[in-house]
Amino acid sequence: MVYDGLIETLFAWDIDVAFVPINGRDYFRTGMGIVGNTDFRETTELTETLDFGLIVPTHYDLIEGNTVDPGHFVSHLYGLNPMRPQKLLRPGELLYFVKDPHG
Repeated sequence: MVYDGLIETLFAWDIDVAFVPINGRDYFRTGMGIVGNTDFRETTELTETLDFGLIVPTHYDLIEGNTVDPGHFVSHLYGLNPMRPQKLLRPGELLYFVKDPHG
């Protein structure tokens, strides 16, 4: 969930790769006792605001009854910035990230 002060806190860090939940939250999930996170819209807008190098959505299939289609994230991000690097990981897939020392 994005809250007052989060953007300023994260802006102070140099984030090359951000793993951010996209499963969201809503009235019905809260009523079932499910505590949600940022949704795909908040995540993509946060990504663009903070100019993350690579965004990796998470928690879209972690908890039964609290899932979301990760394609919505990809589509929304593409609409905001088609050049923003993103990676959808398959279950068990590894991600190796090497930062270019020249920029």
